[in-house]
Amino acid sequence: MMEEPEGEPPRDARERSKPTSLPDLAEALCLPVSFLERVERQLKRKWQVIVGDAKYKNLTDKRVPSADLYQLLAYTTVLDLPGGLLIYAQGEADTASYIVKHTSKRLEVVALDLSGSLNEVLSRTMTIASKIRELRADTSQGLIAA
Repeated sequence: MMEEPEGEPPRDARERSKPTSLPDLAEALCLPVSFLERVERQLKRKWQVIVGDAKYKNLTDKRVPSADLYQLLAYTTVLDLPGGLLIYAQGEADTASYIVKHTSKRLEVVALDLSGSLNEVLSRTMTIASKIRELRADTSQGLIAA
């Protein structure tokens, strides 16, 4: 029989300590599963509408790299979200919108101009925040399949 490293719980106890499902998490937190299911539904409905990723890199042309789109698609798939947003520095990528076939996921690309005063950059950031609210509204109205 192999001994466990000193000071560590037995292997099966360590594996049990990592909840891998909602029922496991409910048991670990001593909460009813129905409560966690309700919290999960509320989070998805009210908060987890899109995922965003800000990129600050020098692109050789203005096309959005496929790897960045695949990464965003992976985020939206894993999080079971209907859309995502890529934000690039102005001049690095063109604004674009993609609907991924067979998934109905909407991937948006926007550019943020970082030149000028802090107030000017904040104003442009608010424009992107409006885009995020627009995407959220589209989701809640069923315009993007969830």
